[in-house]
Amino acid sequence: MTFLPVALNAITDASAAVQRLHPIFMAETRSENLPIEPDLPVAIRAQALDLTWDSPPPASAPKKPIGAPQGGLLGRAKARFGRKPTAAPATANEKLAAIPVKEPFRMNNINLEIPRGQLCAIVGPVGSGKSSMLQGLIGEMRKTGGDIQFGGTVGYCPQTAWIQSISIRDNITFGQPYDEGKYQDIVRQVCLQPDFDMLP
Repeated sequence: MTFLPVALNAITDASAAVQRLHPIFMAETRSENLPIEPDLPVAIRAQALDLTWDSPPPASAPKKPIGAPQGGLLGRAKARFGRKPTAAPATANEKLAAIPVKEPFRMNNINLEIPRGQLCAIVGPVGSGKSSMLQGLIGEMRKTGGDIQFGGTVGYCPQTAWIQSISIRDNITFGQPYDEGKYQDIVRQVCLQPDFDMLP
């Protein structure tokens, strides 16, 4: 009996957590395989590609309006002793209706070809969709139309570094078989040798 209040509290917390996570668990599973065509004459080809970020679910109003008369023992006591119910303020539904719904960011009709072995720069002002387009190419945005193909394997380096708790060499090879020549070439191109020289 000592642990009953703790158990009941844990059950309510778990129920609330499951309700919040339910939309995530029931979301559509996307394919993690990128469309790689080794015989493609270019590195990347996108044709009439439409991309969009998933929008958050609409906010739901509370079941009982704020300021509404209470039921149960407390409500009966207030009614019995003559306390007049206060006028309910604007309900949550009315407040939500006043907030404009922001459409998720989307990109339409992207047509591009990037040649093999070429350096390509995507330039534009802040918020114009440069990073979103890169994330859309690798499948992080929802594809609503069009087609995309890659001529080989893909590596994506975001602005925020993502380093695994493994050796530097394993972070560089990233699960690929170790190739000494390729490894040394990568170290030279990203200027890691001065950092390696400072290591004990």
